[in-house]
Amino acid sequence: MKISDITQCIEKIAPLNIQESYDNCGLLIGCPDDEVHKILLCLDVTNEILQEAIAEKCDLIISHHPVIFIGVKKIDTNSLIYQAIQNKIAIYAAHTNLDSANFGVSTILGEKLGLQNLRTLRKNSVDERFGLGVIGEFATPLNELDFLDLVKKTCQIPVIKHSKLRGKSIKTVALCGGGGSELRPDAIDQHVDAYVSSDFKHYEYHLVNTPLLLVDAGHFETEQFAVDILYSEISKNFPTFAVLKTKTNNNPVFYR
Repeated sequence: MKISDITQCIEKIAPLNIQESYDNCGLLIGCPDDEVHKILLCLDVTNEILQEAIAEKCDLIISHHPVIFIGVKKIDTNSLIYQAIQNKIAIYAAHTNLDSANFGVSTILGEKLGLQNLRTLRKNSVDERFGLGVIGEFATPLNELDFLDLVKKTCQIPVIKHSKLRGKSIKTVALCGGGGSELRPDAIDQHVDAYVSSDFKHYEYHLVNTPLLLVDAGHFETEQFAVDILYSEISKNFPTFAVLKTKTNNNPVFYR
């Protein structure tokens, strides 16, 4: 199997041309014609993930977040990039292209929350068949506390940040896996009852003149199911190929 066989499978659902302009998706280390025998899937490539790939004899890591994102000015012998190359491990990233995929990061989170009639929150500027975030409805409205408990349980998070409770029912929900503060105006325009994402700024919780319940459920927590999407797609197309989900929890945020 070649790396290009795997990447073409991913790019059928998440083409590279729909990634955001600031992003760096695709094959970051390696050659498309290189042979691949075993894949490790993760959210972020860290030294712990690289060591896991080495121990499992994986020759390709597929991550959600790009390991090369901002300018790299030097690569020393202790760097993750150098170590990956030395161990002949290729690295591929499916980030905002997977966020915008039709069955992408926000969609799988919406399904796990039990939302129905899912549709795109903001259409992609390059191809309107794709887009960031989703909107959906609950078959039966929830009160605010039950809704927050559902988000906590689904995202496996012990605490949750949210704006002021107003004693309203939650029926229509917008969400965006990862840092989706820029989509908050889109959620407001759609008159949803709640918007779930992460990385909101302080002022955004004030939400003047709108009853929207703003919920920060964590960046890692709202994106964690990206690994499930990649696993499902690769396994469906190559059912006998060795694909592993990382056993390393490398969420950089801790709770107490």
